[in-house]
Amino acid sequence: MLLGIACHAALSFSLGAGWIVQDVDQSKPLYILQAFVHGFRMQLFMVLSGFFTALLWRRQGLKALLWNRFRRVLLPCLAALVTLVPAVKWVGSFATKANTARRLNA
Repeated sequence: MLLGIACHAALSFSLGAGWIVQDVDQSKPLYILQAFVHGFRMQLFMVLSGFFTALLWRRQGLKALLWNRFRRVLLPCLAALVTLVPAVKWVGSFATKANTARRLNA
């Protein structure tokens, strides 16, 4: 899972869209690295998640599993919905305006 750090660090230097901040020095090898790492990292993460969810279900039962998922997944998602999502949208609009202004002045 530590490859996620390398994957996200490479996004701003990778070719193409998909990240809020794009560096002027983009690199095709970093794009290939990012695509390769992302290609297997997420599938591995989902397999591990399913394994441990099944383990929790077998050990503690369905009610405990649902309570655990509520506390550990749904509540943080709801908190992010009212805090992080507006902040990311604001940063994205700020970056877009800054890039547009820089292109007009160049």
